[in-house]
Amino acid sequence: MRLTERTRIKNHPERAVPNEAVEILSAGMVAHLGFVEDGQPYVIPLSYHYDAARPDCLYLHGSIRSRALELIADGDPVCVTVTLVDGLVFSRTAMNHSINYRSVVLLGKAKAVTDESEKFRLFEEGAKVLPRPDLGHRLQPPSNCRLRRDVSGRSANRGVERQSAPGWAYRAG
Repeated sequence: MRLTERTRIKNHPERAVPNEAVEILSAGMVAHLGFVEDGQPYVIPLSYHYDAARPDCLYLHGSIRSRALELIADGDPVCVTVTLVDGLVFSRTAMNHSINYRSVVLLGKAKAVTDESEKFRLFEEGAKVLPRPDLGHRLQPPSNCRLRRDVSGRSANRGVERQSAPGWAYRAG
């Protein structure tokens, strides 16, 4: 995944973790899809499927009546973010509370997945991460969009050591 000026981390660039993108996308379960409809920006959480063997694609999964997937299916530019929360950091003062996380931000264009067999295959692959998936009771295939990313950015906030963080109380996680 390539970094560009659009995805360069400007605040705390030392937190960039480009070598962890595949791990983050493979471990996540929810992607937040950002798109614009009639000048109004929206961010919608969706389940997704990522296959490290096809690192240039992320498959978003939603209802067959998903307005978001319908809107982006023709190649509109989108932003997709996957975040893994590693822990909460509590301090003696609320202004120093923080979250340790790893995230990937993908910028690209989406296209609808129209082949019925590919839709079912993607659904079954994505359902493997869920506990006790029920794959036999579908009446119709789900709606899927494939995101081919143009650029991506990755970052992580892993916190700081106790002695270097004034006001630090404890970390959960």
